[in-house]
This record gives sequence, C-alpha cells and structure tokens, in this order.
Amino acid sequence: MPASAPKESKEGEASGIEMQPVAVKEAGAITVPQSGNLGRMTELRADLEEMKVMVAIEQEKEKLTSKKITPAPQPQVILPEPPKPVVKPKEASPVVISIQGVDGHASATIRSSSGSLVTVRPGDKFGGGVITAVNRTGVLVRRGNSSTTLAFE
Repeated sequence: MPASAPKESKEGEASGIEMQPVAVKEAGAITVPQSGNLGRMTELRADLEEMKVMVAIEQEKEKLTSKKITPAPQPQVILPEPPKPVVKPKEASPVVISIQGVDGHASATIRSSSGSLVTVRPGDKFGGGVITAVNRTGVLVRRGNSSTTLAFE
C-alpha cells in the first residue's frame, strides 16, 4: 500500500473507510476512550453525576435549615368573653331520713332543703304545707289543694 493511502481498520476493511476513535470532551480536556475501558468510563461518569446531585441536595438542605423560615405572624382576634349564665343553685328537695313510732303515733326525721334535720308529726307545718300522714311508705305533705309524698333518702 502506498504511504498516502488511508489506513483501514478491521471493521472498515470492507467499506474502505478509516474509523477514528470517538473523542469525549470532559472538563476542558479531551479524553479518548481506549479499547476495553468504555464501559468503565461510562460507569465512573454516572457515579460522578450521582455524587454531584447528592452534594447539591445536601447544600439545599443546609440552606433550608439555616434560614429557619418563620411564618408571618397572624393577626389575633380577641373576642370578649361571653357572659356566664346565672345559675341559681338548685334547692334540694326535702327527704325522709327515718320514721319512728307505731300506728298513728309515728314521727319522721326529715332533712330540709337547707340541710337541717327536722322531726315532724301529722298536723305539723313544714315547707309551706301541713304534714297529713307519716307511715312506712313515706311522709305526705299537703300544700293548698295538692299533696306530695316525700321520698326516702
């Protein structure tokens, strides 16, 4: 072959075209992959890109934690307290504590709504009414035209 004829590679022998190695530009320098190391270089570049992304993520995290973004203060609406309802203490109704005696001569001990103990007999005045009967079922008090039986405690 003459000296001016292009060299043919094994792959280019049939077509008569000379194959040049592919040059890769990396960080300002041109590197030429050599036979057998293209896969390794691709793997290394992928690792390098992954590390760059990880570093960028860490830097962004540091920025966010150092700034400590505080939300704008919200205006506070202060409402007056609603008036508290006036609750009248419920008066406890009188209850029968005990009954003593026998047929017609019975008396009862009653705890009044004020909390004091009172002993009553039929005909006594009690709580705005008159005691009409004292028996083993309870004490009957008549107020006006109605009668109420006081329950046992």
